[in-house]
Amino acid sequence: GGGGGGGGAFIDQLRLAPIRIRDAQVRYVDERSGKRYAIDRLAMTIRLPTPHSPLKVSADAVLRKQPVAATLFIPHPGRLTGRGGTVEAVLKTPLLKATYAGLLRLHGGLTLAGRLAASGGDLRALLRWLGGAPARGRGLKAWAVKAAVDYGGDRLRLKKLRGRLDGMRAQGDLTLRLGDVPHISAALGVDRIDVNAYLDPSAELANRPGAWSQAPLDFSPLRGLNADLRLSSNAILYRKLKTGPAVLRVGLKAGRLDAVLRRLALYGGTAKGRLTLSGGGKTPALAAALTLKDVDAFPLLRDAAGITRIIGTMNAGLNLSASGRSQLEMVGRLAGKAAFRLEKGHIAGLDLVRMARDVRRTVLTGWLPARDAGTRFATLAASFAIRDGIAETKDLTLVAPALKVSGAGAVDMLRRRLDLRVDPKLTDGGAERGLPVAVIIRGPWARPRVFPDIEGVLKNPDAAYKRLQGLLKGAGASGAAQAVDNVKRAAERAVRQQEKALKDKAKNELKKVLGGNKADEAVEKAGQKVQDLLNEILR
Repeated sequence: GGGGGGGGAFIDQLRLAPIRIRDAQVRYVDERSGKRYAIDRLAMTIRLPTPHSPLKVSADAVLRKQPVAATLFIPHPGRLTGRGGTVEAVLKTPLLKATYAGLLRLHGGLTLAGRLAASGGDLRALLRWLGGAPARGRGLKAWAVKAAVDYGGDRLRLKKLRGRLDGMRAQGDLTLRLGDVPHISAALGVDRIDVNAYLDPSAELANRPGAWSQAPLDFSPLRGLNADLRLSSNAILYRKLKTGPAVLRVGLKAGRLDAVLRRLALYGGTAKGRLTLSGGGKTPALAAALTLKDVDAFPLLRDAAGITRIIGTMNAGLNLSASGRSQLEMVGRLAGKAAFRLEKGHIAGLDLVRMARDVRRTVLTGWLPARDAGTRFATLAASFAIRDGIAETKDLTLVAPALKVSGAGAVDMLRRRLDLRVDPKLTDGGAERGLPVAVIIRGPWARPRVFPDIEGVLKNPDAAYKRLQGLLKGAGASGAAQAVDNVKRAAERAVRQQEKALKDKAKNELKKVLGGNKADEAVEKAGQKVQDLLNEILR
């Protein structure tokens, strides 16, 4: 043999007839952690006919209620305590099959340098069997890995690694430093990152309009590992979202994950950004900054939010933060800023130009989206201040052929609703002509209602009347008179529809202060005042 020292001399002199062990038990206590380990029903055979013969070991046992079979073949056992010798090892359990072929050296601690192959059908179950405590959830099932192994001290290197997990494939280099909190550093290329494989099934509720998931979020597993990862992927899948090639740098330390998105192909455009997840405290928290450039808005909004009415090329930026124990809480506490600009686009189901031109028929009767209607625009833009899940804007603008729109309002992300007030102006012929009333866009963001701002008319009747006269100018005396008459009837009809509900609500509130008779009298006077205002506007 090539060994040196007393250990090698001992092995050189060792002779073993076949040794057989049957139905043995082994008990071990790790004094550092207090954990107890037990091997039951151990059956082992050891063969070493002469000091220079190969050592052959085979064993079967039960470990943590799982059957285990292992074989070990060492051609030159005398070399192990010197320069080291080659070994072949195989381990089989229902959860794991692993093989190792290469150098084994025992001098100065355990050293390995060879080829490793391992695979299994349930990684999550394997981790539990090994004493780990992986978080409950989906994924972490079928896996396999092949790599060149270099192990010594507290460091394990996997070079030219090829692996697969839950249908995803990766290759690259990985280093693991063992300790109380293991540290992984890696440079890996991945065919795709499928986040859906790990999402809780109840979180699928978030894909339904009006519902965010209340499933608990748990970032605490982030505290069990430190990492520095450089990842490149051909695609990232998250719910219905699907990206193109991506380059990421991911750091993980003390329960805080910091992911830098250096480059991402996204629906015909690109994205860059940063995501931080904090699992070190009692309440999970996140912060995100993202910039989108030249992205196709239709598939992005469709897959991200179920919005199918907006078409165009989007540029956008956002800087957001949130905390919460569920997706629902996160959205309700969302804060930050966002802005977008769409160019050369289309709003399906809503023809703003036709609505403005046909004001005599539609100004007070409301508009419903039409399947074949739409508004083509040159630009659509807005910026938002976000607090508690409410995004407010004061600078919504749309520029379209023959039309300009300005507006303000809010997007309630928690309830997935819009509440916007916009002011359309016709621009054909050079001069701007506004509608006599502003337009309200309100309701679920996937299908909002569009109707005139009657309340705004009543607050400023003189201005509304002048705008109506200007808009109808040129229609001729009889045409203008007919238009005003149509508007008046529509207004009266709209008021009647709301009158009873408003009166009942007003009476209930006033009775608390004035008593029954006085409340009735006050409401009747208010109703007459509204009618007088309408008559003044539309006479």
